[in-house]
Amino acid sequence: MPIGLFQSGADGRFVAVNERLLGMLGYDAWSSLSGAGIADFLIERDARSIVQDAMAAGQEVAGLATTLQLKDGGRVGIVVDVRPVRSPDGIVVYYDGIVREA
Repeated sequence: MPIGLFQSGADGRFVAVNERLLGMLGYDAWSSLSGAGIADFLIERDARSIVQDAMAAGQEVAGLATTLQLKDGGRVGIVVDVRPVRSPDGIVVYYDGIVREA
């Protein structure tokens, strides 16, 4: 099963995404996602809040089942994992994320 990968800055905005995640979301170019983060594509308010709150607190999200809103208006069920990557002094530098179709 193909896996969507992303990195987000400490602010939650995408820094990098792989081709699979671009395709899952229905976009052709990385520039189309400028200023967005994974939470912007989560349909369920509770899931959005869980991801946003965890990232704001420097915490991990593991195995969150939710739904992505696609560019064309479609939806796809996913499982998302997000983990903070910290500097040696414990400050969150960025987040690594994995998105799998459910």
